Amino acid sequence: MPQDPAPQDASPDTPWQAVCPADDARGDRACVRHADKPLLILDTPDGWRALLNLCPHAGLPLQEGEVRGPTITCPYHGYTFSLRNGKDLGDPDFGEPLTLFPVREHNGQIEVQLPATSGDAASRP
Repeated sequence: MPQDPAPQDASPDTPWQAVCPADDARGDRACVRHADKPLLILDTPDGWRALLNLCPHAGLPLQEGEVRGPTITCPYHGYTFSLRNGKDLGDPDFGEPLTLFPVREHNGQIEVQLPATSGDAASRP
């Protein structure tokens, strides 16, 4: 299966990390915790999407949000975000966008590129 277009550019310097079997999210979604981050994996008509499972408006989980095409709507306050660029569609210049991660399906697994954090060995001098 070809790699889905990533909402953010994949980096050749950042390793892909398996976060769940693709079958766990196929046709819908999966909530996983990886590298101490709550992630939401979505199987959309545009392909796989991976995002931080937190609404940037209030920090509430998005897993119960309605997914329509390339958008997700926060189930708590009704903010609708693009799954392509993370922006709030009601006011693209307002607030923080969703945190999106490059994602692919590889050997039956969903793999995500997560940025290094200060506790990661890769980020240590």
